[in-house]
Amino acid sequence: RRVLFRSAFQPGSSNYRKAIAFLLEAKKDAYRLGRIGWEAQCCCLLSKACYMLGDTLNGARWYFSLVNDPAFKGLDAIQAKARSYAGMYCPFKAETHRFRLNCLAEAKLLYERIKDTGNQINTLMDLAYVWFASGDTKSSEETAAEALKLQQAWHFPQTQFCYDLLAFLKKFQGDFAGSLQLALTSLKATEATADRFFLPRAYARIAGSYEMLSDADAALQSHRKALQAEIDIGGNMLLYILLTNLSVTD
Repeated sequence: RRVLFRSAFQPGSSNYRKAIAFLLEAKKDAYRLGRIGWEAQCCCLLSKACYMLGDTLNGARWYFSLVNDPAFKGLDAIQAKARSYAGMYCPFKAETHRFRLNCLAEAKLLYERIKDTGNQINTLMDLAYVWFASGDTKSSEETAAEALKLQQAWHFPQTQFCYDLLAFLKKFQGDFAGSLQLALTSLKATEATADRFFLPRAYARIAGSYEMLSDADAALQSHRKALQAEIDIGGNMLLYILLTNLSVTD
């Protein structure tokens, strides 16, 4: 059954529908066997699958069946995951904006309560992205800074994503020098963790900052490094973006 679940959660509507069918069957078995934790996991994943299909109504139905059921109240890890999934996978619409933010904020508090620092950091980053997508740059930056502070306290090595987001936010705010410094720090963390797959994006962020500072030569060199790094990992979609950027800069 685990193999079926993994295959069902591959991208694509047909796979999500398969997942729902398997999960409904599993939920019945869990209820029959009195396995509360398994039943809660099924509700959590049913909610996610429905949200991935764009089915907000049924996604919310399964979500609230988990968070409002007293039988599942003490399952903090599953409760946190359900909120995290709802915050990230609920379709992005004006009417779901506050719901998504609230879900992620509650997930963050639950992860903090159970001392799951890794997921607390991930949730803060997700929250920062959602804040930006909703147009609140200030809250996005504050949340990303909170995530970075926690990463540093925890000696978490993969800080490149957080520095990259902060660099993007500084660029968006017009602080191009600040953006460049953060982008360079992101590159340093990328190299320190040997993250080949993030390397093209790190160089591209630096190139963009140099462009805003009107340093065409430095921007060109960074674009070339980004392109080579993307070629080295056999990239696809980003490759076309980098080629376009390079043709404009060169």
